[in-house]
Amino acid sequence: MRRVKILQIAKDEPSLAPTEVDKPQATGELNRLTTQVAKGAGIAFIGYGVRIVAGVCFNILLGRLGPRAYGLYALGVSVTSVVRPISSLGLDMGITRLGAVYRGEGNRARVKGVILSSLGLSLVSRIFFSAVLFSLAGIISEHFFKKPDLTHVLEIFAWILPFSIFTGVATAVARSFRRIDYEQAVVICQALLNLALVGLAFLLGFRLVEIMYGLLMAGVLGSGIACYFLWKTFPEIASGLRPAYEIRRLLLISLPMAFVAVAY
Repeated sequence: MRRVKILQIAKDEPSLAPTEVDKPQATGELNRLTTQVAKGAGIAFIGYGVRIVAGVCFNILLGRLGPRAYGLYALGVSVTSVVRPISSLGLDMGITRLGAVYRGEGNRARVKGVILSSLGLSLVSRIFFSAVLFSLAGIISEHFFKKPDLTHVLEIFAWILPFSIFTGVATAVARSFRRIDYEQAVVICQALLNLALVGLAFLLGFRLVEIMYGLLMAGVLGSGIACYFLWKTFPEIASGLRPAYEIRRLLLISLPMAFVAVAY
C-alpha cells in the first residue's frame, strides 16, 4: 500500500520522481565513495601494521638495556602521556572538524586560518608545558617516583614535546582532506625514524640518556617530514592566500576534546 502511494505521488509530481539521469549519477557517487572508503581502510590497516611492528622492535631494543633503564623510559612516557593531551588543547580534532567543513564549502582562506591558528596556539601551549615539565622534572623524579635518575629522561621528553605538534597538525589536516595516505605516511615515517635512530644508538653502545637524544633527533626530523606532507595536502599554506581566522569557534570545538583526552 505504501509503495502504491509513493508511486502515485511520483506520478502526480514528476519532479519528485528519480530520473534516468539521476540514477547513474547516484550510483557513480556511491561507487566512488565505497572505493574511497575501502582504499582508505586498506591504507590505514597497512599503516597500523607497520607501526605495530616498528613499536615492538623499538621496545625490544629498549628492553635490551635492562629493566631499570626500560622502567625509567616507561615512567617518562607515562608522565608525557598526561602532559601531551593537555598541551594539545584538542586542536587536532578542531582542525579535522572545521577543516573538513570549510573544505566542503570551498573556503580555502578559512582552512588556512584554522591551520595557522592551530599551529600558533599549539606551539605556545606546548612550549609552556614543556618549560613546566622541564622545571619540575627534578621534583617529579625525586619526590613523586623516588628515582633521581628519571630527571634527565623527563628533561629530554620536555624537549621532544614541542616538535610533536607538527605531526599532530599534519595528520589532522590530512584527515580533514580525506588523505589517509598522507596521514599514515607521517605516522609511519615517525615510527621508523624512532626505530632507526634508537637502533643506531644501541649499535654504537650508547645507554638510555644517549638513546633519548636519538629520540629527540627523530622528533626534529619527523617534524620536517610532517611539514612537507602538510604542504602536499594544502599547498596554500605557503602561498599568498590571506587567511581568515575563527579562533573562538576553533577553541569551542577543540577544548572539550582536550578534556576528554585528559580524562581518558
